Amino acid sequence: MHATVIELPGPPAAVEVLRSVGPADEADEAARQADALRRQREAVQAEREGLAQASQALRHAAAAFAGLEAQVVREAEAQLVDLALAIARQVLAQEIENGRYKVEPIIQEALRQAPPRRDVLVHLNPQDLAHVQQAADAAPGPSHPGTDTGRAVVGVRFVANPNVRRAECLVETAEGTVPATIADRLEALGEALRQPE
Repeated sequence: MHATVIELPGPPAAVEVLRSVGPADEADEAARQADALRRQREAVQAEREGLAQASQALRHAAAAFAGLEAQVVREAEAQLVDLALAIARQVLAQEIENGRYKVEPIIQEALRQAPPRRDVLVHLNPQDLAHVQQAADAAPGPSHPGTDTGRAVVGVRFVANPNVRRAECLVETAEGTVPATIADRLEALGEALRQPE
Protein backbone atom coordinates (compact mmCIF):
# COMPACT_ATOMS: atom_id res chain seq x y z
CA MET A 1 0.00 0.00 0.00
CA HIS A 2 1.27 3.45 -0.88
CA ALA A 3 0.66 6.45 1.40
CA THR A 4 0.79 10.09 0.43
CA VAL A 5 1.82 12.55 3.10
CA ILE A 6 0.82 16.20 2.79
CA GLU A 7 2.44 18.65 5.12
CA LEU A 8 0.50 21.76 6.01
CA PRO A 9 2.24 24.96 7.01
CA GLY A 10 0.30 25.45 10.22
CA PRO A 11 -2.60 24.01 12.16
CA PRO A 12 -5.63 23.47 9.94
CA ALA A 13 -8.66 25.75 10.49
CA ALA A 14 -11.15 23.15 9.33
CA VAL A 15 -10.95 19.81 7.73
CA GLU A 16 -13.60 18.65 5.28
CA VAL A 17 -13.59 14.98 4.65
CA LEU A 18 -15.01 14.01 1.32
CA ARG A 19 -16.30 10.61 1.12
CA SER A 20 -17.18 8.88 -1.99
CA VAL A 21 -20.68 7.43 -2.26
CA GLY A 22 -20.54 3.76 -2.75
CA PRO A 23 -23.15 1.05 -3.37
CA ALA A 24 -23.86 0.63 0.37
CA ASP A 25 -24.81 4.31 0.70
CA GLU A 26 -27.16 4.09 -2.27
CA ALA A 27 -28.84 1.07 -0.72
CA ASP A 28 -29.34 2.96 2.56
CA GLU A 29 -30.90 5.91 0.73
CA ALA A 30 -33.21 3.61 -1.25
CA ALA A 31 -34.23 1.87 1.98
CA ARG A 32 -35.02 5.24 3.60
CA GLN A 33 -37.14 6.30 0.61
CA ALA A 34 -38.90 2.94 0.54
CA ASP A 35 -39.63 3.26 4.27
CA ALA A 36 -40.98 6.80 3.79
CA LEU A 37 -43.15 5.61 0.90
CA ARG A 38 -44.43 2.68 2.98
CA ARG A 39 -45.36 5.04 5.84
CA GLN A 40 -47.18 7.32 3.41
CA ARG A 41 -49.12 4.37 2.00
CA GLU A 42 -50.01 3.23 5.51
CA ALA A 43 -51.18 6.75 6.37
CA VAL A 44 -53.30 6.90 3.20
CA GLN A 45 -54.75 3.45 3.96
CA ALA A 46 -55.54 4.47 7.54
CA GLU A 47 -57.21 7.62 6.25
CA ARG A 48 -59.28 5.59 3.76
CA GLU A 49 -60.35 3.22 6.53
CA GLY A 50 -61.28 6.16 8.73
CA LEU A 51 -63.33 7.70 5.90
CA ALA A 52 -65.04 4.35 5.25
CA GLN A 53 -65.95 4.06 8.94
CA ALA A 54 -67.20 7.64 9.00
CA SER A 55 -69.23 7.01 5.86
CA GLN A 56 -70.78 3.88 7.37
CA ALA A 57 -71.52 5.75 10.59
CA LEU A 58 -73.26 8.46 8.54
CA ARG A 59 -75.32 5.84 6.70
CA HIS A 60 -76.36 4.28 10.02
CA ALA A 61 -77.20 7.71 11.41
CA ALA A 62 -79.25 8.53 8.30
CA ALA A 63 -81.15 5.23 8.59
CA ALA A 64 -81.76 5.82 12.30
CA PHE A 65 -82.96 9.36 11.53
CA ALA A 66 -85.31 8.07 8.82
CA GLY A 67 -86.72 5.52 11.26
CA LEU A 68 -87.10 8.18 13.95
CA GLU A 69 -88.74 10.53 11.46
CA ALA A 70 -91.24 7.82 10.45
CA GLN A 71 -91.98 7.10 14.12
CA VAL A 72 -92.52 10.81 14.86
CA VAL A 73 -94.86 11.09 11.86
CA ARG A 74 -96.84 8.01 13.00
CA GLU A 75 -97.11 9.38 16.52
CA ALA A 76 -98.15 12.80 15.22
CA GLU A 77 -100.79 11.21 12.98
CA ALA A 78 -102.12 9.19 15.91
CA GLN A 79 -102.26 12.32 18.05
CA LEU A 80 -104.08 14.19 15.29
CA VAL A 81 -106.65 11.38 15.02
CA ASP A 82 -107.12 11.43 18.80
CA LEU A 83 -107.49 15.20 18.75
CA ALA A 84 -110.00 15.06 15.88
CA LEU A 85 -112.03 12.44 17.74
CA ALA A 86 -111.98 14.49 20.93
CA ILE A 87 -113.23 17.52 18.99
CA ALA A 88 -115.90 15.38 17.32
CA ARG A 89 -117.04 14.13 20.75
CA GLN A 90 -117.36 17.70 21.98
CA VAL A 91 -119.24 18.84 18.89
CA LEU A 92 -121.57 15.83 18.98
CA ALA A 93 -122.23 16.30 22.69
CA GLN A 94 -123.18 19.92 22.03
CA GLU A 95 -125.41 19.00 19.07
CA ILE A 96 -127.12 16.26 21.10
CA GLU A 97 -127.58 18.59 24.06
CA ASN A 98 -129.28 21.09 21.76
CA GLY A 99 -131.36 18.38 20.05
CA ARG A 100 -129.81 19.01 16.63
CA TYR A 101 -129.68 15.44 15.37
CA LYS A 102 -131.92 12.90 13.67
CA VAL A 103 -132.39 9.57 15.38
CA GLU A 104 -133.91 7.82 12.36
CA PRO A 105 -130.60 7.31 10.48
CA ILE A 106 -129.08 5.94 13.68
CA ILE A 107 -131.91 3.40 13.99
CA GLN A 108 -131.63 2.47 10.30
CA GLU A 109 -127.89 1.84 10.60
CA ALA A 110 -128.37 -0.27 13.76
CA LEU A 111 -131.08 -2.34 12.05
CA ARG A 112 -128.80 -2.92 9.05
CA GLN A 113 -126.10 -4.28 11.36
CA ALA A 114 -128.49 -6.49 13.33
CA PRO A 115 -129.04 -10.09 12.27
CA PRO A 116 -132.16 -10.36 10.06
CA ARG A 117 -134.97 -11.44 12.38
CA ARG A 118 -138.68 -10.76 12.55
CA ASP A 119 -138.84 -10.05 16.27
CA VAL A 120 -136.66 -6.99 16.89
CA LEU A 121 -136.82 -4.70 19.88
CA VAL A 122 -135.28 -1.25 19.51
CA HIS A 123 -134.40 0.44 22.80
CA LEU A 124 -134.36 4.23 22.63
CA ASN A 125 -133.88 7.06 25.07
CA PRO A 126 -137.38 8.21 26.12
CA GLN A 127 -136.84 11.63 24.48
CA ASP A 128 -135.79 9.99 21.19
CA LEU A 129 -138.73 7.58 21.36
CA ALA A 130 -141.12 10.52 21.80
CA HIS A 131 -139.58 12.16 18.72
CA VAL A 132 -139.89 8.96 16.69
CA GLN A 133 -143.53 8.54 17.72
CA GLN A 134 -144.31 12.16 16.82
CA ALA A 135 -142.70 11.71 13.40
CA ALA A 136 -144.65 8.46 12.85
CA ASP A 137 -147.93 10.09 13.90
CA ALA A 138 -147.33 13.02 11.55
CA ALA A 139 -146.57 10.79 8.55
CA PRO A 140 -149.49 9.72 6.36
CA GLY A 141 -150.22 5.99 6.47
CA PRO A 142 -148.21 3.34 8.32
CA SER A 143 -144.64 4.46 8.77
CA HIS A 144 -141.59 3.31 10.57
CA PRO A 145 -138.28 5.03 11.26
CA GLY A 146 -136.40 1.83 10.67
CA THR A 147 -136.90 1.86 6.91
CA ASP A 148 -135.66 4.04 4.11
CA THR A 149 -139.07 3.83 2.41
CA GLY A 150 -141.12 4.88 5.43
CA ARG A 151 -143.15 1.65 5.42
CA ALA A 152 -143.58 -0.36 8.59
CA VAL A 153 -141.17 -3.16 9.32
CA VAL A 154 -142.92 -6.28 10.53
CA GLY A 155 -141.89 -7.41 13.99
CA VAL A 156 -139.95 -4.27 15.02
CA ARG A 157 -141.06 -2.69 18.27
CA PHE A 158 -139.73 0.38 20.03
CA VAL A 159 -139.35 0.71 23.79
CA ALA A 160 -138.22 3.53 26.02
CA ASN A 161 -135.05 2.76 27.91
CA PRO A 162 -133.62 5.46 30.20
CA ASN A 163 -130.24 3.66 30.19
CA VAL A 164 -129.83 4.40 26.49
CA ARG A 165 -128.33 7.82 25.84
CA ARG A 166 -129.83 10.28 23.41
CA ALA A 167 -128.79 9.80 19.75
CA GLU A 168 -128.06 6.14 20.49
CA CYS A 169 -130.06 2.95 20.37
CA LEU A 170 -129.84 -0.72 21.20
CA VAL A 171 -131.27 -3.29 18.81
CA GLU A 172 -132.24 -6.52 20.54
CA THR A 173 -132.87 -9.76 18.66
CA ALA A 174 -133.12 -13.41 19.64
CA GLU A 175 -129.45 -13.78 18.65
CA GLY A 176 -128.15 -10.89 20.73
CA THR A 177 -127.98 -7.13 20.89
CA VAL A 178 -126.41 -4.56 18.59
CA PRO A 179 -125.57 -1.30 20.32
CA ALA A 180 -125.44 1.82 18.19
CA THR A 181 -123.50 4.20 20.42
CA ILE A 182 -121.65 7.37 19.65
CA ALA A 183 -118.53 5.92 21.26
CA ASP A 184 -118.69 2.89 18.94
CA ARG A 185 -119.17 5.06 15.86
CA LEU A 186 -116.29 7.33 16.85
CA GLU A 187 -114.10 4.30 17.58
CA ALA A 188 -114.88 2.86 14.14
CA LEU A 189 -114.07 6.22 12.59
CA GLY A 190 -110.81 6.36 14.54
CA GLU A 191 -109.83 2.87 13.40
CA ALA A 192 -110.52 3.82 9.80
CA LEU A 193 -108.41 6.97 10.15
CA ARG A 194 -105.55 5.06 11.77
CA GLN A 195 -105.31 2.51 8.94
CA PRO A 196 -102.16 3.00 6.85
CA GLU A 197 -102.85 4.23 3.35
